[in-house]
Amino acid sequence: DAIGDVVVELASAGTDTIRTSLASFSLAGLANVERLVFTGTAAASGVGNAADNILTGGAGNDTLDGSAGTDTLRGGSGDDLLIQSGDATGAERFDGGAGVDTLRVSNAVVTETANGPKYFASLSGSVLQSVERLAFGSAAQTEFLLTVNLEQLSDVTTLVGGAGFDRLIVNAGKSGTYQLPSLALVNWSADDLVYLVGERDVDYTLKASASHSGTQILTGNRGNDVLVGGAGTEIMFGGAGDDTLIGGAGGDRMTGGTGNDVYVLNAAGGQLVEEVGGGTDRVETTRTSFSLAALTNVEHLAYTGSAAASLVGNALDNELTGGNGADTLDGGAGSDSLSGGGGDDVYLVDGVGDVIVEQTDAGTDTVRTGLSSFSLAGIADVENVVFTGPGGVDLIGNAASNVLTGGAGADTLDGAGGTDRLVGGAGDDVYLVDSIGDVVVEAASAGSDTVRTTLASFSVANLPNVENVVFAGTGAANLTGNAANNLLVGAAGPNTLVGSDGNDTLDGGEGSDQLNGGAGDDVYIVDGPGDLVVENISAGSDTIRTAMVNFSLASAPNVENLAFDGSGNASLTGSAGANLLSGGTGDDLLIGGGGRDTVTGNAGADRFFFARGDAVYAMPGYASDIITDYDHGSDSLSLVGGIGRGAGDVLHAAQGVTLTSVADAFSYAQALLDVHDGAQDVAVLNVGADSYLFYNDAGGAMINSIIKLAGIADASIIDGSDFGS
Repeated sequence: DAIGDVVVELASAGTDTIRTSLASFSLAGLANVERLVFTGTAAASGVGNAADNILTGGAGNDTLDGSAGTDTLRGGSGDDLLIQSGDATGAERFDGGAGVDTLRVSNAVVTETANGPKYFASLSGSVLQSVERLAFGSAAQTEFLLTVNLEQLSDVTTLVGGAGFDRLIVNAGKSGTYQLPSLALVNWSADDLVYLVGERDVDYTLKASASHSGTQILTGNRGNDVLVGGAGTEIMFGGAGDDTLIGGAGGDRMTGGTGNDVYVLNAAGGQLVEEVGGGTDRVETTRTSFSLAALTNVEHLAYTGSAAASLVGNALDNELTGGNGADTLDGGAGSDSLSGGGGDDVYLVDGVGDVIVEQTDAGTDTVRTGLSSFSLAGIADVENVVFTGPGGVDLIGNAASNVLTGGAGADTLDGAGGTDRLVGGAGDDVYLVDSIGDVVVEAASAGSDTVRTTLASFSVANLPNVENVVFAGTGAANLTGNAANNLLVGAAGPNTLVGSDGNDTLDGGEGSDQLNGGAGDDVYIVDGPGDLVVENISAGSDTIRTAMVNFSLASAPNVENLAFDGSGNASLTGSAGANLLSGGTGDDLLIGGGGRDTVTGNAGADRFFFARGDAVYAMPGYASDIITDYDHGSDSLSLVGGIGRGAGDVLHAAQGVTLTSVADAFSYAQALLDVHDGAQDVAVLNVGADSYLFYNDAGGAMINSIIKLAGIADASIIDGSDFGS
């Protein structure tokens, strides 16, 4: 009890104890004394020696330092400070007793690294009891790593940092669920860290503190671990195995390691790191907008909330799963699997390998795609498709009531079964209509559009911006146009095609068809003798195009023009009106009939026949039949009554005579016929680049018929060889 007292103890002479009321006592000079007990009530300071000491404090706020050896420090009552400065391997006992007691770890094993020395200490073999505060004794600019077992922190409520970079490494137990306690932090910098580590190759569930400041690190091992963040900032390492990393409310950083890992990432600011080739990994989130674009090694993304979500994949083959809201799923590049769940979902499809998985009766869903061809045939529960790319697209629906929307190109929209809505947009679109409930929506001035239908009766009268109708079914069809320039095409049955006010083209196809173009300059495609063309008087300048080798406009009153589209030698006959006749590639016979006709033979050795009374001269002008492509030496002319066939019947102008107008030529020709008495004569005279035939259709001298040979600049080449029977 006095500082002058001297204790002498022999070596190996038992386990000895000093009891003192002094405020400070050290066993440093008493190598053979093992125990020190303070008996006073004031604060005391005790220091051990190299032996395995037991230091016991008194009633005050004591400071006990075991020094070297494997020591036991007992604080007693009061707010005591226990200093671990001896056994760095962690086999000591620390009992704080009553009060708020602190254990400060100072002794450590030093390891030199490329980044400087690291200090390692462990309490994992020690016993901590009634220790409320755990303090680091690190020096400035040093890294101090302290390892403890989780159960040793049962009484610890506060961590006290040192001057360096402190790391508390907490080992979980053998297996099971473990959670860091909520620890107050004193003198704890942003560089100081707390680790919870699964040290064995088993399955762990490791949880951060429910609430904490600073950064906590959860580290799994080779098992299938579950790491759970809290309200603070956590860093998670899953390690090997199929791990689940659940981020908390803070900005957590999660690294799954190898294995097929699951990341639960709900809070904003969370970060995720996944290794190349680290398994097939999935993110689960309640965030309403999430993209894997920057997470290049994560394959799957699932929304677990209840609102509408926007999910975006990356270049991998992703699996995106929505919730019950109106979700938008964009797989990005790769062959992706998109599952919208409930709600009116939107799927962005950019690859032919993308797969859509949609639940039955789970909303009205839409595919948006830039692919040039897309079908809902294998996707029974998706209703709508919208084309978002350039150019044209082929869209096919399913048995549901679909809405198919094309783009700016030439699109083909086929609703398939169901009552469908087809919206072509700009471009020359084709609509496949198979139900009377199908609706076609076409904008004005948005291309030349076509309905292909299997319905036996179809009209575009209420579709003013659709021009064409093609019957794609079997049997008879009734097709009706509108005010536009329509193309109406039937099939093999006996069809009825009715145009309206535009310049329509009507093609009945095979079978005996009735074709009525209405007003406008219409074209009729006639392919059989049973076809009937009905054309109103003064209803435009109309044309029949046919492959029949014998055809006369006498069967189609009020149709002006006739063109041969077939092969072989055709015989085409005009009507009493002014006709346009056009042959094909064979040796055709073109018969002008009455009226002022324009005739084109085209290829082949053609014969042009003009009946009595054609193109009678009448003041004040000179009307004539016209042959547009007469070929001397190949083609031939036949005038009524054999005019021009006899020797000397073809008359020409005298050498040096130039005629500058048809009127001049007419007068000159009349004079020639008068001189030759006009019997079977024909005068062939040149005016500019053309030649004209002047004759009397009865073989007399008074000219009443004129034929123009367009493009024959030298009338003298026309002789008796050009006139046949």
